[in-house]
Amino acid sequence: MKRIRTSLRNGERLAVLPSITLQDKPDLNRRCIYVDPSRTFQTHIGFGGALTRATEENLRAMGPEKAQMVIEKYFSAEKGIGYNLLRHTIASTDFGSYSYDYLPEGATDLSGYDFAEEKLTIEYGTKINKICPDIKRMATIWSAPAYMKSNRERNFGGQLRPECRKDWAEYMCLYLEHMKEAGLKVDMVTCQNEPEAKQLWESTHVSAEQEADLIKNYLVPALKRHGLEDTKIYIWDHNKDEMVRRANVTLADPEVDKLVSGIAYHWYVTNNYDNVLMAHDIHPDKAIIFTEGCVEWANAGYSGGEESKLSANKAAEKYGRDIIEGLNRHTAAFIDWNMVVNDEGGPTWVGNYCDAPVMFDRPSGEVIFRPAYYYIGQFSKFIQRGAKRVLCWNDFESNVYSTAYLNPNGDLVVVVMNTDWINEPVLLIQRKGATVTLPPHSITTFVIEKGELNS
Repeated sequence: MKRIRTSLRNGERLAVLPSITLQDKPDLNRRCIYVDPSRTFQTHIGFGGALTRATEENLRAMGPEKAQMVIEKYFSAEKGIGYNLLRHTIASTDFGSYSYDYLPEGATDLSGYDFAEEKLTIEYGTKINKICPDIKRMATIWSAPAYMKSNRERNFGGQLRPECRKDWAEYMCLYLEHMKEAGLKVDMVTCQNEPEAKQLWESTHVSAEQEADLIKNYLVPALKRHGLEDTKIYIWDHNKDEMVRRANVTLADPEVDKLVSGIAYHWYVTNNYDNVLMAHDIHPDKAIIFTEGCVEWANAGYSGGEESKLSANKAAEKYGRDIIEGLNRHTAAFIDWNMVVNDEGGPTWVGNYCDAPVMFDRPSGEVIFRPAYYYIGQFSKFIQRGAKRVLCWNDFESNVYSTAYLNPNGDLVVVVMNTDWINEPVLLIQRKGATVTLPPHSITTFVIEKGELNS
């Protein structure tokens, strides 16, 4: 049984440890992590991050060699942590040095559409394609052009004007067409990022009923006209606290229900993952995917001192905990937010600073791989697309978290995170087991090859 570990206390980073052997008669009087590969759940889609404008600007600022290294560290299964999902933003968001759209200022229709603003997306997206040819992409819009909205601006919420909904659908399809022409085919879309938020930055309020209308009467017909009907549609794309209600309302129309592939959610506001479980139980035919999460800095910036290092460790454990809690409640994919921020936590044109797994320190020119990068890698590097989650349960207090997957090649992957506990439990699989070490504040991935399970 292979063991790979990241420890916040001793500096281990995806460290390969000596293998151990499963025993036929383990000590069952110990605490137990129980795995049953015969009990399967959702099929895994993948892990990934968002190619935000902030990420692109940081990649450009660090230079081509370091940028290539970062891309490989994310998307190569051999050299990095094996990301195979990518979230794209349709026009600007709060993360980037300025706000932009694809239409000229004062536009009243789509005639001046210009995709040139996305040259960095094409550049880095093409590089990612070469490293990960089977990448799957999701695209999300933060705001429609100003003329389409009730408040006549892209920021501060507002709603789509009813007479502009057809233009909105065309605007979405123009983006998808240009991406496809650039060799960056988009596989999935959501209608609106955080549709119930009124933000200082790009945002639009879309009710559950309006989302159903947009999908059924505008987006799907436009996708068919443009030959993009294989694009999968996900709803909600906001926090998990309201995802059950939103899904129930948006999918109440049987026609809309048939057109929607899944439900997307973010991790902000609440830690109640039972909402994710309930969304699955009510709509078991819908894939549930996590599409955004970051550790916000509340405009504090990055000092590089002990406090920041401590928060970096806490951030890593938040990633580990939220990934496991989500996966164990039928989440089929995990997509992080910014893949790279600078030493200030940006760029962000509204000062909405946040952490990221990779940081570009501008004063030194150093690329810093934060603990969160390695914590995510304990999952993404080993759980393959197409894997089936299997039953995994432990009898610890809440400071130990675990999940398990059966890969398409027959290997079993078990990930266990310890946020405090120091005892040595038994990992029990099909009546075989081994006593394993879980150091405090560490995360360990166990890979049990198919032959070990059947011998």
